Amino acid sequence: MEDKKYFLNPVTILIIIFISTFIIFLGNSVLQYIMAVIGFIVLGFMDLRQFLKFFAIYLVMGLFIFFVLHSRLYSSIGVRFFYPLIVFLFKVWPLFTMARAIGTFTSSELMTAYSNIGLNYDYCIAIAIFFRFVPEFRHRMKEIREAVKIRNLGFNILHPVRSFEVFLVPLIYRGLSIADIITASIITKGIEYPCKKTSYRDIRFRYIDGIALVSVLVILGVAIWQKI
Repeated sequence: MEDKKYFLNPVTILIIIFISTFIIFLGNSVLQYIMAVIGFIVLGFMDLRQFLKFFAIYLVMGLFIFFVLHSRLYSSIGVRFFYPLIVFLFKVWPLFTMARAIGTFTSSELMTAYSNIGLNYDYCIAIAIFFRFVPEFRHRMKEIREAVKIRNLGFNILHPVRSFEVFLVPLIYRGLSIADIITASIITKGIEYPCKKTSYRDIRFRYIDGIALVSVLVILGVAIWQKI
């Protein structure tokens, strides 16, 4: 089987996400933009289509923040309500970007990568399910919105509990369906059998992983030094 080419190991990306959390909230705007660039580079090498989508959303949020700061719109009650949320999402967007990059790996590749560093296989399964199947819930939510639209229900601010129920109940049933699919997939792959698991894919640390980790640690050091 031909080896799949990886830009970074999924373990490396997960460590970068963890370190980036401190950089984003400790560092200044320059360091935050540097982390955004790193996040988009990682996703760009993994999935170009998702890179364009996430970059477009990031650009729209940045333009909104810039326009609000240089106009009189901030005095509007509606804008003042949503503005802090947009600013927060703008800061943490690189984390979502790199998390989406992890979602480009298959569940088998994720479990192999994390088991190679000695992580308990139960935790490997949990991590793989989280990063691999969270996008699946987003797809299911899109189907629910389309079904609600066809039935002319939708969200009504005058009846928030009923509107919440319209989306929550179908999502719970969809979640149970996904759980059955995941369980069947795990049993089929022989996860329950007490033996060492192997993989066709050779996912190991490379020089690029070491360079990426050292670079992020240096940025973290700069952020801490600025705070001190």
